[in-house]
Amino acid sequence: MDALMNFGHGIFGAAWPGVWTLLKIVLIVAPLMLGVGPLSGGYVHDGVAVITENELYAATARPRHRRSEARRANLEGWLRDLSELKIGDPVVHENHGIGRYLGLVHLDLGEGDTEFLHLEYAEGAKLYVPVANLQVISRYSGADPESVQLHTLGSGQWEKAKKKAADAAAKKLAAANLTLRQLTAKASAARALYLKAQQELNVATAAANAAAKHAAETALAVAEAHKTIGKMASSAYIMGGSFTDIQPLLSANGPQEIIDQLSTLNTLGARNTTALARFKAAEIVARAAKKKAEDILRDAGSEKDFLAYGKRVAAPGSGVRVEDLGYRTLDRLPQLFIDATQGVGSNQLVSRVLQSGAGFHVIKVIDRKGSVVANAQNIVVTQTQARHILLRHRNGVTDLEAQRRLNSFRDQIKVKAADFAQLAKKHSEDGSAPNGGNLGWMSPGELVPEFEQSMNQLNIGEVSDPVRTEFGWHLIQVVERRQAQLSADKQRDYARATLREKKLDQAYQDWIRQIRDAATVEIRSID
Repeated sequence: MDALMNFGHGIFGAAWPGVWTLLKIVLIVAPLMLGVGPLSGGYVHDGVAVITENELYAATARPRHRRSEARRANLEGWLRDLSELKIGDPVVHENHGIGRYLGLVHLDLGEGDTEFLHLEYAEGAKLYVPVANLQVISRYSGADPESVQLHTLGSGQWEKAKKKAADAAAKKLAAANLTLRQLTAKASAARALYLKAQQELNVATAAANAAAKHAAETALAVAEAHKTIGKMASSAYIMGGSFTDIQPLLSANGPQEIIDQLSTLNTLGARNTTALARFKAAEIVARAAKKKAEDILRDAGSEKDFLAYGKRVAAPGSGVRVEDLGYRTLDRLPQLFIDATQGVGSNQLVSRVLQSGAGFHVIKVIDRKGSVVANAQNIVVTQTQARHILLRHRNGVTDLEAQRRLNSFRDQIKVKAADFAQLAKKHSEDGSAPNGGNLGWMSPGELVPEFEQSMNQLNIGEVSDPVRTEFGWHLIQVVERRQAQLSADKQRDYARATLREKKLDQAYQDWIRQIRDAATVEIRSID
């Protein structure tokens, strides 16, 4: 009787008094003892019946040594966890909740000495868990282990906490599933939009390719029509045309030969009345343009600032263009301009309107300087000593970036924050960089026109704006000027260059004349 009472106290604890009553009732009605032994069948001896487990249950009990390998592996893991536990650490029992580990104890419950985990719960309740059942124990992984709240055995507190955690997990899972469904719907909608956009892109691409093909065919047809019109019009170009009916005719490339062609057309008969009317209209435009140029020449005589006056009359759509040619040597001017400006002094107008293949010209000589004085023995010219910083054209450097850098250099030089020569040594991209960008003494015609024109407009010590040439972008500073006599070699080079330019211009004019003379005009009735 005492042994059984000790057994009940060890397993269920002092907090469960109802167990004692149950045990007492069992003992009074039918005395019963439990034992452990290697029996395969029961028997009766001296009025005592021994009944084995196999006879009580349908299934045959399996020996403990046949546990699976997985159970053994899990047990080894639990044993490792047990070795890491310290007295007072909180642990979690899967059925009773959070308790505090008080160490290992040995109890004899009739089956020999057995090792138990001693756990303490709220209100001092004790729970002994056999080491063989370590799988129901896990380490506490919550907040501060010292201030953890222990659960009360038999109160249902742990079941409520598990249910609350399960409900929270279920809500999170439901929310995650809802988010997943929403994202899936959005992804499906986005894919549908993508497929629709892809289809529209394919259609647009096909349409663009068709349009490009049509544009190419149209451009080819326009080019052919342009050639035909050019032949009909003798490649006429009229400066100042403003009507649309014969605009393609007037935009053809070539010299202005309208008057000569009219006499040819007059001999072709009345069948070509439409073409003849168009040419006569072109003649009207040409005469109007000449009249406008003559009016500009007349009014310009009373204007003090020729360029400002030119900008006023050169309104958009007027057919008038004004241009400052700057200082130029004679070898860099058309022969028409050279002949017209002979004997014209500074700040004087050429007295007549000039006509060229480009249109009608009104010319004013603003200034003359650096004249070439020549005789049979020598040529004296104005030479300029200049230096520059060159940023070459190359991949990765835009025109805007090159101008920005040169403008920055110019601003530093103007406020004397940097020296031109030092900047040239550091940044210029040509052979003059080691000399501070110094080009030495240069005679007229030795530099490319864009560079020389900008240089000639500078005063000594002045720095230019960025200048673009075929070599790149330049920042120019004039160091000094002088009058110098060209050496014999320089004179020969100068003469050769002048003759070459004039012969090239003459050859070009001869070629244009030959093309014009060889052109035929084929007029077909379009009535």
